[in-house]
Amino acid sequence: MRKKYILDCNKMSDRKAAHAYIAETLGFPDYYGNNLDALFDCLTDMKACDIKFMNSEGLDQLGEYAMALRAVFDQAALVNERIKVITE
Repeated sequence: MRKKYILDCNKMSDRKAAHAYIAETLGFPDYYGNNLDALFDCLTDMKACDIKFMNSEGLDQLGEYAMALRAVFDQAALVNERIKVITE
C-alpha cells in the first residue's frame, strides 16, 4: 500500500522552517542536511508514496526559493518513480 503524505505550504514560512517541516512530515533521518541537495537525496531514497502539496500559495512566502524547492520534488519524482508529487 502506498503511503500518503500531505505538506501544508502555509507551514513553510522560511527556508529553515520549510526543511524542518518537510523532514518531520516525511520522516527523514536525523542526519538530514536541511538543504536542497539533502532533500533530493532523501526523496530519491523514499519508498512508494504520494506527496501532496496543500495551500501551495503558501510557498510564496519563500520567494524564489519556492521554485527551487518544488523543482527538487519534481526532479526527484522523475528519478524515483515510486514517488508521486501532487499539487492541490
